[in-house]
Amino acid sequence: MITTLNEESFGDFVKNGLVFVDFFADWCMPCKMMHPVLEELSKELEGKMKFSEVNVDENQQLSVKYRSEEHTSELQSH
Repeated sequence: MITTLNEESFGDFVKNGLVFVDFFADWCMPCKMMHPVLEELSKELEGKMKFSEVNVDENQQLSVKYRSEEHTSELQSH
């Protein structure tokens, strides 16, 4: 399962454990192509890693903070 995050929920979600955050845009074709792959990975790694997504158009401050201008995905370990 991929959890959709926003600027309010981001901090609490990523503060514990291994977290994969996909910074995406609805209009980004590579983002759309990666989504099914990330869905499958989230199922395979359930309980080992949390998967989340952040819409960069709706959460621009997070996009700037984590330098995701190119709508790439980031892996964060806490």
